[in-house]
Amino acid sequence: MERIGFIGLGVMGLPMSKRLRDAGYELYVYDIDPRPIKILKDLGAHEGTSPKDVSARSEIIISVLPTPAITKEVALGVDGIVRGVQPGSVYVDMSTSNPMVTREIHEDFKGKKVEMLDAPVSGGVKGAKEGTLTIMVGGVEVVFEKLRPILLTMGKRVIHVGKLGSGHTIKVINNMLFAVTMAATSEALALGKKAGVDPVVMRDVMNTSSGASYALDYKVRDFVLPRNFEPGFTVDFQIKDMDLALGLAKDLGAPVVLGSLVRQMYQALAVKGYGKKDTSIIISVFEETMGSGEIRT
Repeated sequence: MERIGFIGLGVMGLPMSKRLRDAGYELYVYDIDPRPIKILKDLGAHEGTSPKDVSARSEIIISVLPTPAITKEVALGVDGIVRGVQPGSVYVDMSTSNPMVTREIHEDFKGKKVEMLDAPVSGGVKGAKEGTLTIMVGGVEVVFEKLRPILLTMGKRVIHVGKLGSGHTIKVINNMLFAVTMAATSEALALGKKAGVDPVVMRDVMNTSSGASYALDYKVRDFVLPRNFEPGFTVDFQIKDMDLALGLAKDLGAPVVLGSLVRQMYQALAVKGYGKKDTSIIISVFEETMGSGEIRT
């Protein structure tokens, strides 16, 4: 089996890398936090001393990192992946990132005769643990097909979506769509509660009607109604991803009205100290402005 390097062992990267190790892949791992490294070493993975070291020992290098700036530093920095990577290797960035940064990174890797795929994921921590992620992959299709079995270890739906950068483009737009949908769903529930309708009944009805969505089905059920706002997907990450989508829109000269408005609502939540809470806490904005009281079971 291929030797895989995995860099970034956070809330998503750790369960994703564990699935690769459980599938029998020889795994070389690196993170600035030693705790997830120990977990993976106990499962038989090898610890790398830097991104450079991991890439030198691997045929396929995967990264799952929090921001485009960190991704760029890990890929191209003094001890970055590009410094140790071998010709014929493949670098797969599974972070949520800026497609412009992705293409910039690829320019440096091309000089090393290394292919690159962008392969961001959707499905959250639950999907990472269960291997049910949706993985949207940009890059050369032949390279994608070569890596499909590895990606299917981590995800249920693995889709080639176009040229390099297409995966990151779809991901940031999808995350913006979710944020707007979560806000609209919250507004609807708060209005119904204000009008005296049971929010549980309202959710059940709307979830089999034209208002159905992931936000209404999953986020309302598992976060809003039980008043459980531990992430999940944090407000801070939601803001970061919306900024990526809005930055893309700015680069294209495209007006984005709803996304811009909802981004400011999330910023208000961060200012109030809710940055580490789940994105579904936006329900509180509408509960407060409408005076509806809490939406709960």
